[in-house]
Amino acid sequence: MLFVLRVTELPLYSLRKPKRVRTAFSPAQLLHLERAFEQNRYVVGQERRQLAASLNLSETQVTTVMLTRPAGHEAKAEAEARKSEAEDEAEVQFFFEVEARHVRTTQCV
Repeated sequence: MLFVLRVTELPLYSLRKPKRVRTAFSPAQLLHLERAFEQNRYVVGQERRQLAASLNLSETQVTTVMLTRPAGHEAKAEAEARKSEAEDEAEVQFFFEVEARHVRTTQCV
C-alpha cells in the first residue's frame, strides 16, 4: 500500500530550509578582526580576501563581522561616555560636599 501526502498536508517546518549553524569564532579570530576593524572600518577587496584567508574564514564571514561590528562599537562607546559622565557628576558632587563641610567647620570656629 502506498501513501501519498499532498504538500498542503505537510507541516510547514518540513518545507523550510534547515537553519544554518552559527559560526563560533575563536578568540584569536575575534581579536584579529577587532584589530582590523580599529584600523579600517571598511575592509574591501584584496584586504578582505587576505584577512579571510589568514583567519580561515570565508569573505562573507569577514564582511558580516565588519558590517555588524559598528553597532556594537557604537553601543560600547555610548556606554563608556555615560560611565564617564556619571563619574564626572560624582566627582563634582563629592567636591561640593567637601566644600560644604569645610565651610561649616570654618563658620563654627
